[in-house]
Amino acid sequence: MKKELRIIECPIRCPLRPKPIDVRLRDGREVRIWVCDGCDQQVYQAYAQLVALKQELVKLERLDSERYWSIDELARRVASLEKSAEDYTAHMRFLEERIRHIMRDVEELEHKLGELIIKLRKRRLPDVAVIKGIGPKYARKLKAIGVENIADLVRRSPKEIASSLKISEKRVHEWVREAKKLLRELALE
Repeated sequence: MKKELRIIECPIRCPLRPKPIDVRLRDGREVRIWVCDGCDQQVYQAYAQLVALKQELVKLERLDSERYWSIDELARRVASLEKSAEDYTAHMRFLEERIRHIMRDVEELEHKLGELIIKLRKRRLPDVAVIKGIGPKYARKLKAIGVENIADLVRRSPKEIASSLKISEKRVHEWVREAKKLLRELALE
């Protein structure tokens, strides 16, 4: 510990010539006091201890005021965090409720989709021969390239179909337009 030396004059202020004495305090610091020949050395040691304690008290009061400031600041921060936590919790409850509603909607849509798939499986899509402009000859040629029904006709590229059948692309576009119209009508039923 660093040696700290304080000089204290005789409190009684005797007229005798004082001499210096170094006194070690309980905390390890040293204080130099001037003891007069006629004064009791123990009085000076007690006085030195009192001065050191007063100085410690001043330091502690300063630290205490800083600590209270820190506690106030921490209390404000905790209050702010608690408010943020409350806001976050309320927002999470709102989001959880929204998720429950969305999940219900998804379940309803999945159920409806399942019903539509069952209906479509029960219903056989019309053959390509029902489209205006496609007779039995073109129907056979279309089946030969993998176009079995009107949905297949809509899915395939008109350019690909035209090149396979060696007909104009314009004609195939008309067939596709007609097939889309039929599919919309079937979906509304």
